[in-house]
Amino acid sequence: VREWKPTGGLDQQLTIQQRAVDLKPTEWSEGTRIAADLNSAATQLLKAAAADPTATIIRTRTHNTGTSIRTTDGSNLVEVGNARSEAEWEGALRKLEEEGLVVARGGKREIFAVTDEGFRIADLIVIAPEA
Repeated sequence: VREWKPTGGLDQQLTIQQRAVDLKPTEWSEGTRIAADLNSAATQLLKAAAADPTATIIRTRTHNTGTSIRTTDGSNLVEVGNARSEAEWEGALRKLEEEGLVVARGGKREIFAVTDEGFRIADLIVIAPEA
């Protein structure tokens, strides 16, 4: 366990656990690097998507409400009308895609699915409940 201060400004305790399966040392260290490199929003988005039965992230944009990023449970992670919140969650989604933890499905880049690597990294991360 180590103290983790995400770029989102919230203090949370982050634990990265080695899974019971046998991982090679290089796989463990690379997974740890990726998990530790994610900010709070990216971590929350990955954990929510990995816990979702369809492991899907839906990103939409409208002129009235702006960007919406949600899992199939329907809760919008972006604060409506808040450009800073939109930028934070768009950045989180982009980071997950850059790290190969999610992949876009379809040409419109509105549907994203958690990859095998994404599930592996999500399993390494445990976010302690806020006190």
